[in-house]
Amino acid sequence: MDSVKMFGARILQALLATLTFTVQLVPEDDGSVTGSVEELDLFENSATKDGCMRLLLEDMKEYARDFCSEFALWSSAPNRMKHIPYVAKILCVSDERLLESMICQPGGN
Repeated sequence: MDSVKMFGARILQALLATLTFTVQLVPEDDGSVTGSVEELDLFENSATKDGCMRLLLEDMKEYARDFCSEFALWSSAPNRMKHIPYVAKILCVSDERLLESMICQPGGN
């Protein structure tokens, strides 16, 4: 039996509070930094770590908007269904809270 439960943004934020994003940061030979968000398969490159993190944040927000605009398609794809809680967090949490939930790990070439 299917059912739908609706939560306000505050409740949803509390439910997703412990959900984190794993960010791999790789220094490149040219001095730039390449970063990836493991949970969403997103990648960016920038001259600095902070620049890379900001670009990844913008990509996350764009991905979440696109996911919602085509929710029936993306939510039924087996490899994308696991993205639903991450998309919910991106949509209901401030940019600063999202940055705080991005756990950076060093990567290597």
